[in-house]
This record gives sequence, C-alpha cells and structure tokens, in this order.
Amino acid sequence: MEYKLNEIILRTKTTKWYYQKTDEKGHLFYRSDNKKGFYVPDNILQEYIKGKSFKVKMKGITGTFYIDWSLRDQRIERERKAAEKEKKIEKGRELIQMARSQISDDDKDCIGYAEYLNKSYGYNIQPRDDHKVFIYSIRNKYMPHLVSCLGHPKGWNDASKEFFTKMTGVKLPKTKKGVLEALEQWAQ
Repeated sequence: MEYKLNEIILRTKTTKWYYQKTDEKGHLFYRSDNKKGFYVPDNILQEYIKGKSFKVKMKGITGTFYIDWSLRDQRIERERKAAEKEKKIEKGRELIQMARSQISDDDKDCIGYAEYLNKSYGYNIQPRDDHKVFIYSIRNKYMPHLVSCLGHPKGWNDASKEFFTKMTGVKLPKTKKGVLEALEQWAQ
C-alpha cells in the first residue's frame, strides 16, 4: 500500500491526529486540533498500518487509534482525475490533428460554418481549428465531439445546431434528450 506520512491520520472516537514531523530518531509526531501531540516510533506505526488500529497509553493520551486513509484516498482520486484530464486533452489534440490533415482553410463547409456563425452571432472570424473539428466530426460521424457541441437543450449552441441541420438535413429537437436521440439515430 503506497502512502505518504502526511496522509496518515490517526483517529480516536472524538479526535483526529495529523502528522507534523519526524524527529532524528525516526519518531513521527502527531498533533490534534486541540494542540496536544505525541510521538509514535515509525516501526510501531508501520506495524499497525497493516492492522488498522493500535492502543496507546501515554501521559495524557490513552485510547485506541485507527488509521484514517481519507487523505491518501483523496490524493489517489486527484491523480486519477488528472490522468483522465490528460487523456481527454491528448484525444482533443489528436482530433485537431486529424481535422487539420483532412480539412483545409478553404474547405467550403468550414468557410460556410464560419460565415454562418458570423451571421448568427455578429462575429467576424475566419475558419479556425474548432470549425475544422466540427466539420470533421459531422463528416466522420464522430459522436463524442458532436454530443459535446450539440447535445444541449434549445438556447445552447443553436447556430451550430442549425448548421448541422443545413449540412445533414437532420432537424434537431429542442430538448437535450431529443437532440441526443436524433444524433444517435443519424450516426447509425
């Protein structure tokens, strides 16, 4: 079980004890919110980490301590989420590269999409990578990107929905559920 010392919380029924420091003898100092503290030899803690609890009888501190792994679990969850985020970013980069390789700046659909957005929202933009990705996703029926762009109720990304309808002939409903069902049916 991988852990860091500052992730081990010792807990009694009423108090949490947090790791503070390690002295030169290898004793771990724990302190509670009420500022009481005590040292636990590292070898004793290592032994009891496996057993989940140990009894302490010291001056002013008596009781059974339990190992609380919530800080370690939170770190593991943060690392998992960061890895997932990095995977999504990498997939997005790959999608942009594929769109760039297949769709040029002067592609008629890409220019049409940029012009449609300009007209709908009053923008003055040239075709960009995100326009290429949208056109690429329609042409290749790449559902993850289409769902993220179009899978919303009326009022969200309406110009893109209208352009999708213009390009594919598929009228998208007003509800999120209806849009998702229509996209799924179209992609088959």
